[in-house]
Amino acid sequence: MAELDIVGNPPPREDIYAPIQLQSRRLQLLDEMRGLCILLMVFYHALYLMGTAFRYNTMPLYNRLSYIQPVVAGFFIVMSGICARLSRDNRRRGIQLALAALLVTAVTGLLLPAWGIGNVIILFGVLHLLACCKLLFELMHKLLDRIPVLVGALLNLGLFLFTSPLAKKEFSLLGFFPFPLPDWLYQNTPLLILGFHAPGFPTLDYFPLLPWAFLFFFGTFLGRYAQDEQFPSFCYRPYMVPLGFLGRHSLLVYLLHAPAIYGLFFLLNNYLLR
Repeated sequence: MAELDIVGNPPPREDIYAPIQLQSRRLQLLDEMRGLCILLMVFYHALYLMGTAFRYNTMPLYNRLSYIQPVVAGFFIVMSGICARLSRDNRRRGIQLALAALLVTAVTGLLLPAWGIGNVIILFGVLHLLACCKLLFELMHKLLDRIPVLVGALLNLGLFLFTSPLAKKEFSLLGFFPFPLPDWLYQNTPLLILGFHAPGFPTLDYFPLLPWAFLFFFGTFLGRYAQDEQFPSFCYRPYMVPLGFLGRHSLLVYLLHAPAIYGLFFLLNNYLLR
């Protein structure tokens, strides 16, 4: 029994009246937007596998969506840059992504030809890009912290736009001030990680450092607001929990989705629909 004070009253219940220490809030909307991007990626790749490996009539829709795919990927890369500001250990995360990217390169080099899709090995896809960006951010973040948020964000967005026409063998700002690039850059295979590659370069997933790294670093400057919990209040509320789950496990979904899709349609074609 609790002791009474000198006038016979029980002591105050500190567990009720003491202020509650709030934990750092999680950007639930960010998780859900990442989950939506991953879901759209799974659908997009499913159309490709259905059309190439199983000869379904899905390639017309796949080709139409190919114009939207870079937009979805761009949003995901920006959000990954924001998340880099919230990560406890970008070096460890970058190494994990690099190992996963090497696994993707090895598996696509072996499996895709066996599935009848041809030689479209992924040499520098979105995982390769994010791995490099995470490690670069780990090396550079102290220097980047000296740059004002608005200056850094606008500078990286401008560089992204300026280097986007790389496939046309030029740099330009929305078509203005074109800067032509020499042909020899596009004949040097090691430079494909920067965005210079020979015509007809076969790959399903290609996100070189130019221009996409600038989009990632644009996200890291926005991430300063996330660090200080200065995003609008609605960003911290959950809306669609399944999408948030996908967003928090996006790497696992990325690694498993293609074999899962292929296995599903293999079973449908050979056993369930016979």
